Amino acid sequence: MVFMPQEQADHEPGDGASATSATGRWVRRGHAIELLLDGASTSAGFHVDELEAPAAGGFTAREVIDARIDPCAQSALLRMRDAGGDALADAGGLLRAVKSGALAGIYGANLQASVKLARNHGTVWWELLPAGQDAALVTDPMEPYGPPTIVFRAIQTPGAQRCLAANRLDPALRGAWRSFLLVEAGSAVQCDLLPETAWTEAELGGPTVIANVIPPVCMQPNVPSSSPVTTTPKPSPGKPVARDELTSWCHPFSTSPLIGQIHFPTNSTILSADDKAALERLARAFNDLAHISLLFPVEIEFHGYADYRSTTYPGGNIRLAEDRALSCHKYFMANVTASAKRNVDAKVIGEGIDPRLVTALPKLGTRREPILKRMRRTAILRKDHDPRDPEPIISPRPPIPPKDCPAARKRGRDILNSWRGMFTADETRHLTQICDDRAVRDGFLNGMDSDFIKTVYGIGGTMTDAQAEAFANRFHVCTELMHPFATGPNADELEVVGALKGLHSRIEMAIDHLVITDALSGVNQPRTKLSAFVLREMKNPASIYYRWL
Repeated sequence: MVFMPQEQADHEPGDGASATSATGRWVRRGHAIELLLDGASTSAGFHVDELEAPAAGGFTAREVIDARIDPCAQSALLRMRDAGGDALADAGGLLRAVKSGALAGIYGANLQASVKLARNHGTVWWELLPAGQDAALVTDPMEPYGPPTIVFRAIQTPGAQRCLAANRLDPALRGAWRSFLLVEAGSAVQCDLLPETAWTEAELGGPTVIANVIPPVCMQPNVPSSSPVTTTPKPSPGKPVARDELTSWCHPFSTSPLIGQIHFPTNSTILSADDKAALERLARAFNDLAHISLLFPVEIEFHGYADYRSTTYPGGNIRLAEDRALSCHKYFMANVTASAKRNVDAKVIGEGIDPRLVTALPKLGTRREPILKRMRRTAILRKDHDPRDPEPIISPRPPIPPKDCPAARKRGRDILNSWRGMFTADETRHLTQICDDRAVRDGFLNGMDSDFIKTVYGIGGTMTDAQAEAFANRFHVCTELMHPFATGPNADELEVVGALKGLHSRIEMAIDHLVITDALSGVNQPRTKLSAFVLREMKNPASIYYRWL
């Protein structure tokens, strides 16, 4: 059997390097491996697959022969196999990762693949590995979402080349494998991607830099056990006053296609702490599914928007909208593990600006400012194959709904109180009414409803007051809040935050559409009836719209 590595292995063992296999001895001649029966001469070698049997619980020498595994690494894997125990488990994991494509390969630092990685990192192969490390897990900066590579230190000498000593190479490869598992599990992320929410409490326990990963990664900060454990530390109320954006949110398990919104300041594509935390929640939902393979990947779309005003951003509002979506997509994918990526199909869509806004918003005076804030965003949408049959992202937790609507509303009120910093004053006022048990008129217009969009932007048609009320009662607050991962006992606190903000966003979006279309020219009697209905509800204490005035 002939093994041809990707490039000449400058540090490969010389001719005649041999070892004992399960059924005899093998000898390496250049790039060829011959397996010998006891007492056989080298000229009587047989193919590995003809003679070798696997070690108990392990793998055969034939199985490690792979162009993506350096010959020195092949020898190391066989030594680990023979050592048994944890070493055998690590060797098996390394081999499976290469075979499955989760690892791009295991190469000496002076092989072509490693030289290319070094060049992409702006260095040379003999300086790629950090000082004191004999192997490292290396991600290609030109393909940041691709599988990483394990690179180990090479010994390059004139003439016959040698592998790194076993007592250095084997533990180095095992160490790189352990770091790969940490990254895959989401326990370690690129240090520059650590959310800013890992502030004072986290500083007491970390973060800890993992030395054998390139670029550097850090362990997720350890919070002292005396501190309350939550997915994200509760923020102080509001964002800094100087900032002109809303607080971002994500509710991955929502039945609505709108599962998150990332808000930006004027002319900016930079992600702040709450933006990153929201995107990390979405990534974590897919990482929790990494152990299964979905029949079809979940389609996630990042839709970037800009408000209608002129901008100094290079490329204008069209480029600004696209770059907002791109920054969200990039951060999200950087936090999804390699094995979880097979379950997600993420797309970037730059929406630019709606030309109708250019006509309508200047007519609104001071009423336009809140709408402008809501326009500077990236909307995160889950694309369902059939909009009439929502397909929420699967949660590993059992879906337990709240006992009833009063229980759902009570949990909503509790979250509004304990997570005040996640909500604006308007959101708090509106959601307090929505979560009030006395708001028995809980029907609402849904800004994500395609029938609603067609109705308010259409031309012609008729609608009576009764028909307008029926149309506005096709969606109900209690139905939304009764979803298991909205306010149920298995929903964590930030899922409730996301459910409340998502519900508010869809109601606010519908009101925005009514306000914008009312400012446009043209008669639309159904839209007029719907606007009149909402205005009446805003004066009714029993309606969820009551505090919207």
